[in-house]
Parts: sequence; C-alpha cells; structure tokens
Amino acid sequence: MQKPKLKRKYIQNDLFKAGPHTSLNACVGTNGGPYNFGDYSTGYFEAGKRLSKSILEDNWYADVLVYPLVFTYRHAIELGIKHLGSMIPKIYDDKSKIKFTHDLEDNWKTVRTYLERDKNFGGRDLVKQINKILRDFLHIDPTGEAFRYPIARVGSAFLQDTSIINIEIFAKTMIYVAETFEYWFDMVDEYWVAKCEVEHHS
Repeated sequence: MQKPKLKRKYIQNDLFKAGPHTSLNACVGTNGGPYNFGDYSTGYFEAGKRLSKSILEDNWYADVLVYPLVFTYRHAIELGIKHLGSMIPKIYDDKSKIKFTHDLEDNWKTVRTYLERDKNFGGRDLVKQINKILRDFLHIDPTGEAFRYPIARVGSAFLQDTSIINIEIFAKTMIYVAETFEYWFDMVDEYWVAKCEVEHHS
C-alpha cells in the first residue's frame, strides 16, 4: 500500500505570508521553482527597469535612488554571468566553472570565451560591447560596494572622484544589457533542450 503524500509545511510568519490579494502572492522556493541564477537575474533586471521608469517620471529623489538603481542592475549582471557560467560549459560537456564571488570579472572571463566561440551568441562585436560596459562598471565600482554603502570597511568614502551619473543614459544602457542577457539566456535554453533531445534519442 502506497503511503499518502504529506502536504509540505512551508515556513511563514507575520511578514512573509500569503495575503488576500492572490495576484500579489509571489511564489518562491519549491512553490513555483526551482529557480536558478537566470531567474533571479531576470527579476533584478526587471526591478531595475521599473525603478528607472519611476525615476524618469518623478526625479525628486534621484540623488538617493541612484544607489539602489545601480546596485540592482549590477546584481542582475552578476547573477546573469553566473547563470551563463553554470549552463554554457554543460552544453560543451565541460564542468561548470562559476566562482561564488561578487567580482564581475571572475566569472565573465570564463563566460566570455564561450560566448565568443559561437556566432549564435551574437559574435565578438556583441561580447566586446558588453565587455566595455562591464569595464565602465568596474572602473567606478570595482568591488560592488560603492552603491551599497557610503563608506568602505577601511573608512574611506566611496564615489569621491565621481560627481554626476545621468540616470537616463545609465538606464538606456542597462536596457541594452538586459536585452542582451535575455538573448543569451534564450540561446542557452535552446542549446540545452537540443542537447537533451539528442542524448535522449541516442
């Protein structure tokens, strides 16, 4: 006789729980997942896009909203690179080589070699354009902390040599980056499905 499946008990509290407006109940964990780096990256890119739109429509708090805006997009990029780094090597029967650091370069170096290998990922010119944007990010915020905190652990203030960040220019560039990563995610999914089908029939 088969044992009855027990209903999973989810952890909730007064802050993190289901509410009466079901369309606003976000499904997380195994209740909709499992989610991966790519899903998280997509969420952060979308959050950045919505925050950009809000600031462009009402720039009253632009001087302080720039910090969560830039950090949100930087985190989206970091997660996107980690997603590509965990998936693309598998397509070529290589082991995933992602490093669990916040340094964009650590994983980008590996991912870039795979992206340049196949024209279906957009070719060297596209990779070069994204690489330039990442270099600009690292030039202003090499550690990923400049838009998270006003002061470094050693006590020095961040962004002392940077005086102006135009949110419109930044937001337009990030839309391009988001679209590029979305394209790369789609290509990885296509390759992965094709690979699984070939292996299934062989």
